[in-house]
Amino acid sequence: MPDATHPAAPAAIALSGLIGSHPLGALAAFGLLRWSADIPALRGARLHWEQQDDWVAVLTPPTPLTPEALCQLLLDAHASGGWVHLDGPPTLRMPAAEFRERCLNDALSARPAARFAADFDAACGCEVIADDKGRLTPTRLHMTSGQQQFRGALADLAASLVVDSRPRGRQTPAALLDAAREALFGPWSYPDAEHALGWDPDAERLHALRPLAPTADNANKSVRFAVWLAHRALALLPALAQGTRLQTSAFVVEARRAQYRLRWPLWETALGLDSLAALLTCRELTGDGSTIARLHARGVVAVYESTRHEFGQGYAVLRPARLIPPGPDERPAAAPEVMIF
Repeated sequence: MPDATHPAAPAAIALSGLIGSHPLGALAAFGLLRWSADIPALRGARLHWEQQDDWVAVLTPPTPLTPEALCQLLLDAHASGGWVHLDGPPTLRMPAAEFRERCLNDALSARPAARFAADFDAACGCEVIADDKGRLTPTRLHMTSGQQQFRGALADLAASLVVDSRPRGRQTPAALLDAAREALFGPWSYPDAEHALGWDPDAERLHALRPLAPTADNANKSVRFAVWLAHRALALLPALAQGTRLQTSAFVVEARRAQYRLRWPLWETALGLDSLAALLTCRELTGDGSTIARLHARGVVAVYESTRHEFGQGYAVLRPARLIPPGPDERPAAAPEVMIF
């Protein structure tokens, strides 16, 4: 029985809406842990995955917290602002010199407990990789084009999650609480008109397989709070120069077809933010079956990947994920009980 000397550990919260085999579900879970570092009441939270009908994210907060209180805490943190990383032009395809200046300013203002803008910059691109017009080459998680400008869409998304003065509608306190609850605990019913930014395979409309004409089936469908959580995961996925090309962390490139695949791990031992950041950027994650086996031997229980499918003029979408097994001769006998990382 716990006492004052050995208090009970905070209860873990199963986030049944964040499914590990789904790219948006996984990104949203990673983003939630990254956001927790910026919220005093959640700083020190840990994340793991539990196998139920599928892999479900589980958050262990630093102090006891109910699911309802978690939703309200996140909404309150969002309402307090902190979106400086979205200030400026609505597009990531800005002049590389302008991006460099932005990175320098954000790095100078960063602090150990307030560095999201600087980390987000590092995820957006690298100033030395630009196109023939001198514009930034963006992260592989940039999947919008034309009027759907990446930073502008995120700014609109941020505004949609703040209470407004109208007594009814989708931005009342009750409606926003429902939005957070649906994202974290499901089921996802896709009630929102905000763009999913290409991160949700279920938001792709394959018109040859649908009963409606494209002109009558072109409205965005999303789970807006899940997309907002997912965008915070970008701070864990820096984009780095590799020769003359930009390489985004956790993306595998298939050389023959120049097709990129986002890959992510799942684990059953609760990890903190630093361990997650190291795991998402480790070389083994984007290697072959033998390197995946090494991750399994260190405590990873599953690795999934989703193809980045490009279409149109600069648009892309993550396709449904598939499980990546270790090589046939590389399977570990059993994963360790403690994550070794």
